Amino acid sequence: MLPYKIATLCDLRDQHGRVLLLRRTKAPNLGLHSPIGGKLDMASGESPAQSAAREIAEEAGLDIPIERLHLSGLISEAGYEGKTHWLMFYYRVLGHVWVEPHDMREGRLDWHHPADIPALD
Repeated sequence: MLPYKIATLCDLRDQHGRVLLLRRTKAPNLGLHSPIGGKLDMASGESPAQSAAREIAEEAGLDIPIERLHLSGLISEAGYEGKTHWLMFYYRVLGHVWVEPHDMREGRLDWHHPADIPALD
């Protein structure tokens, strides 16, 4: 039986409707793009919304109040890499934001037009 892990994914948009994505330079998902996000700190009792706000602060340097986080969906991955199941809370940040594109530990954070991303068509 595989364990469940809980995470958040965060959809941030700029004033032109572009989405902020991380092009991963490390596993998992090496070479792919993903939204900002990460694992819930379950030991501290962190809520999914608190996790999303924390991940946005850590990865994008933005202080987004929980009131601007809209739960847009839940994503479930069964048996990812044969190691674990994932339950991910997908939050959309209400209103536009700006983050200067930059390199970080996991890869490159940059803006992308939704029409250029097949999964967002």
